[in-house]
Amino acid sequence: NAVVGSGSTSGSTAVSLFGVKASTATATMNAKAKALIHANTLSAIGAVTVAMNGKANAKADVDNSTVTLGVYNATVLVATSNASGSFGAELKANTLNAASVSVENNAYAQSHAETGAAGGISVSLDSAECNVATANANTVSNASIGLDNGGIVSGGISLRNLGSTSAKALGRAVEVSVERMKLAVNVTNANLSTQQNTGFTYGGELKVGGSVNILSEVVSDDTHGKAVAETG
Repeated sequence: NAVVGSGSTSGSTAVSLFGVKASTATATMNAKAKALIHANTLSAIGAVTVAMNGKANAKADVDNSTVTLGVYNATVLVATSNASGSFGAELKANTLNAASVSVENNAYAQSHAETGAAGGISVSLDSAECNVATANANTVSNASIGLDNGGIVSGGISLRNLGSTSAKALGRAVEVSVERMKLAVNVTNANLSTQQNTGFTYGGELKVGGSVNILSEVVSDDTHGKAVAETG
């Protein structure tokens, strides 16, 4: 979680951006995790379960409580949020004997960047300066079952690979009246990337007493599966 503000003491920095003073905040989260079973001969009286739940969250924002408006602290606000994750669930064996098999991978990445509002003004009367908010969300999710010489599963086999990602960039609006000044414009960018790989392979003979269900889904609902860029 990164916070930016021209008067902030929470880690923001001032840099030169096309000749304009800028306060920047960058939040980056890069997570990698895998749940796996690798075996030669795997025998279980009950169920064999491999489950992975991975989350990556990043947020870059403007802290209005630490920012004031004025000629000497006018600044362009640059907020960048990067959330990426690589998550996997894997079952691999030469021969498998079990009551049931479940392999499930849930990958989640959320990126949120906001800019604008207090402090985001330009002292130049000749050209508008830009507040910039960029949100990037990226996930790679893998789920697989590999049985070289098959086996026996008395119940069912379930293989699920679910990816939930969202990216939101917001440019806040603010109404102030400062003589000979104008508000900076807001530029927002939201980028979303999801890659999923789901595979079930076996050799020899595989006897399954129940159903075989395979699901690979990029979740799309009110929150996930969306890249949203808004300007106030």
